[in-house]
Amino acid sequence: MKKTLFALMALTLVCAITLSSCSKKEEDPEPIVPKTKTELLTQSKGWMLIAATSSPAFPSGESQYADLFNSPVINDWDKDDVFYYGADFSVKVNPGAKLPPSGKIEDGYIAEKSLGAWKFKNNETILEHYYPFFYEDDEAEDMTLVDLTETKLVLQFKWQPDLDKKTDYTWIYTFAPKK
Repeated sequence: MKKTLFALMALTLVCAITLSSCSKKEEDPEPIVPKTKTELLTQSKGWMLIAATSSPAFPSGESQYADLFNSPVINDWDKDDVFYYGADFSVKVNPGAKLPPSGKIEDGYIAEKSLGAWKFKNNETILEHYYPFFYEDDEAEDMTLVDLTETKLVLQFKWQPDLDKKTDYTWIYTFAPKK
């Protein structure tokens, strides 16, 4: 009887060990590593301007515009341009389907153009490169990086144009990935 009881206990132990080793072991999920600002900025789709605002409202002609995107301040043919930030720190712009009516490059982009280089400054809170919306010169500008995700790039630019040399304007540009 002792041998039978011992054999039954041994068999029970073997079965318990076998069944417990067959159960699915829960694994820790892989940690999600957030993308760096450089990875987000250099996504291959490129970035398109979807909104632009001014505070205070910016004068143009007889009117003032807080909504720059839907104003004559930003040309219609500039609104579908795509900006590409390269991992090699290059910046280029590709014109969209809308081209300047004159077809002249001095009136807007009619072919892909290099805008020089980009770089982050001040712990990646400033993005520097040439922005074609402001000036006719080719100087790089510093813009504050307000927000950068996979779906949005928001840049802020403070400046004092030659209009009255008294008013400081804050322009905010919002970009989305090209679809």
